[in-house]
Amino acid sequence: MGPKQKIFWGLFIIICARVVFSFEGEILQPKRFIESPNLPYDSISSSDDITSLYFNPAGLAVHPLQIGYFYGDNREEYLRDNVLFMNFYGLAFSTQWRRAPEKYYATRYTAGTGLGGTSSFKVGTSYSWFKSNVPILDEYTQWDLGFIWRPYRWISVGGVFRSLNKRKLEIDFLSRRFEFGLGFRPIPDYDNLTVSIDTTMHEGKSLKKLLPRYGVEIASSSGTSLYGGWDNYSNFFFGFKFSQHVSQLSMQGNFRKEEGNFYSGGILIGQERFTTSIEAISSYLEIPLDIEFKEEKKAGFLFGGSLAFYEILNAIKIAENDAQIKGILITGRKFKGGWGQAEELRNALKRFKTKSKKPVLAFLEYAANKEYYIASVADEISMPLAGGLEVTGLKADLLFVKDLLEKVGVKADFIHVGDYKSAPEMYERSDPTKYSKEQTLKLLENLDNEIKTAILSDRKKIKKDNIEKYFNTGIFSAKKALEYGFIDNIEYYSDTARKIMGNISSSYRRKISIPDYVSINFYDDRWGVRPIVAIVVIEGDIVSGKSTEAGIFSEASVGSDSVVKVINNLKVDSDVKAVVIRINSPGGSGIASDVIWKEISLLKEKKPVVISFADVAASGGYYIALAGGEIVSNKNAITGSVGVYTGKFSLKKLYQMIGVNKTVLSKNKKSAIFSETDEYTKEERDILYEHLYEFYEIFLNRVKQHRKDLTIEKVEQNARGRVFSGSEAEKNGMIDKTGGLMLALELARIKAGISAEDVQVLFVPKVESSLIELKNYDKIFIPHVLQKALRVWQSVDEVKDDKIFFMMPYDINIE
Repeated sequence: MGPKQKIFWGLFIIICARVVFSFEGEILQPKRFIESPNLPYDSISSSDDITSLYFNPAGLAVHPLQIGYFYGDNREEYLRDNVLFMNFYGLAFSTQWRRAPEKYYATRYTAGTGLGGTSSFKVGTSYSWFKSNVPILDEYTQWDLGFIWRPYRWISVGGVFRSLNKRKLEIDFLSRRFEFGLGFRPIPDYDNLTVSIDTTMHEGKSLKKLLPRYGVEIASSSGTSLYGGWDNYSNFFFGFKFSQHVSQLSMQGNFRKEEGNFYSGGILIGQERFTTSIEAISSYLEIPLDIEFKEEKKAGFLFGGSLAFYEILNAIKIAENDAQIKGILITGRKFKGGWGQAEELRNALKRFKTKSKKPVLAFLEYAANKEYYIASVADEISMPLAGGLEVTGLKADLLFVKDLLEKVGVKADFIHVGDYKSAPEMYERSDPTKYSKEQTLKLLENLDNEIKTAILSDRKKIKKDNIEKYFNTGIFSAKKALEYGFIDNIEYYSDTARKIMGNISSSYRRKISIPDYVSINFYDDRWGVRPIVAIVVIEGDIVSGKSTEAGIFSEASVGSDSVVKVINNLKVDSDVKAVVIRINSPGGSGIASDVIWKEISLLKEKKPVVISFADVAASGGYYIALAGGEIVSNKNAITGSVGVYTGKFSLKKLYQMIGVNKTVLSKNKKSAIFSETDEYTKEERDILYEHLYEFYEIFLNRVKQHRKDLTIEKVEQNARGRVFSGSEAEKNGMIDKTGGLMLALELARIKAGISAEDVQVLFVPKVESSLIELKNYDKIFIPHVLQKALRVWQSVDEVKDDKIFFMMPYDINIE
């Protein structure tokens, strides 16, 4: 075929296409069908819901679990559109079918995917194929490739390369083209006003012919959005969206000068819940006190995982402004957290009812000290007739296993610096020393005052003059508890639940438990990279090496290698702007504590670090805290214990009892100093004490270095192994202020210069659950004392290789 013939047949094909287009094609409006589907308008830059499969497939990665249905009607041209969308975690599919008079039809199928890329940059691609009895559309295919870049909260840039699989054609809407969009949110820290500008560049066409399209959308807190726009002052559109719970309704009018008007509407349903000031569904949030309150976030092996304590506190804070939540109901029998966590949970509930003006009610079948302390913040406390109250005041269980060890031929041989460093006493004595008694009673007194003061502040029916008498009585039936003002009602769960919802019909109210509420994904329409405040949890005995989980006879441990790895990652992560170190540890290995201290010190040189104490941060736990910036502690937390000890267990008699003969051959005099075959000699004890005292001075110098407001005399007065409550530690200058994890996060955010609306809190890292995980160890039928003794032995075994212990008194179990 010669050049003239090619030109002839090329012109012939184009003329035929134009003829078909002008007759049959015009009936279906193929240009409009391909370029501007009758959906709620979205800019190339702002499209990120299910409809982005058509507008910009990169948006599929933003809200990745949605379905939608939309209907369009052009009464002037008698066209009917139906569109069905599905997006399953970034893999999307849609089908659109258009019907016209005289049995003309067109069907579009589209498949696409959106990929996360980074937190600010998304990419996506889609492929469409068409079926129709109009030739220009039948068998037509289109491959699109798009991106969205949102570097800041106020700007979004989007682009889509259309028809990448096509060659250049004279018919613009069937040829390769590039669509570009810019979105702006011009008011700082305000995401409800969006202005967009889009245009289309056709291959081979002059840029002078670019036609801009303008769009504006404004949203309200009620869930209603109004939007509109125009392109050439003759084609324009407007519409509205109404969001409620997990669905969004939309209506739109699209008015074109030459192609008739399209009216459309539809519904979108997704996994994420819209937060609005008007809610059709009313719920009350139930917080059972007997769930696990873990500091660390644990991801499930396949699905789910455990809640972190922060997630519970944050959920209560979110519920303050959640119109769906009408109040909080406290239930449960046995609180499994410590006194520090109990304080934080109580303060979160108090803030909720103060800020939101919503009720907090409590229904307790039976309650002891901790449960009542938390529930006393409620507006009303209810109990069934057969229920009971046990407010006997605080006690401390000090465990001593010397006699047990002797019965099996084991002799504890320990050396300590500090009269109050009483951790070794449990192995060497049958009862506490006067120093141990003194500090434990002082600790009980401080905690007791905090708890009773909190109860009296919220339970106006209990008179201050009577509280000691009541606590000395201790045990009350529901009737007596009501008589003395401890509770407000004798009723049952259904009565209390009905009361919290007020006059709302039972068909429109429902209960949502705190684990379910935490798992809700709220619809987040913010752009940009959200700066991170990271939470690093240090929970359990501090050991060298890697962290381990709790077992039947062992407590969880936090390994220096594991912590160092996490901190090193945080140093170089540019998205992490500040770090909160959450400590819930009695201490452990002196060497591992010093290694962690150093890494936290280096981290603090690069970004703000704030320390938060949970239930306990003593000895080695306090040592590593000194490396951070501000130290924030719960009033009821246990801290201090600046001291050091070392030791071993002599198994000489055990070996004799079981007929084992062990011979130790030494090259040097002190080669067998830590051998379990005998006790220390006086010379060995003197050498070890001198060595220990060097470590003790290191500890004191760390305190002097970081607690600059303390005099040397005050530092030494606070040392010697003494333990303190958080409130007493604040008075002594050992911490900066009292408060919980939420306060520590707030301080870290402010130090990093992050706005409250922008901040993102992340656990680093999330711990993976094992495939088989044994829970509820305490329910295994082993005597409680034996379980404790075996766990204590295991804790010593974990740190024995380090020789030097920064450890608080082991088992001050305060109930």
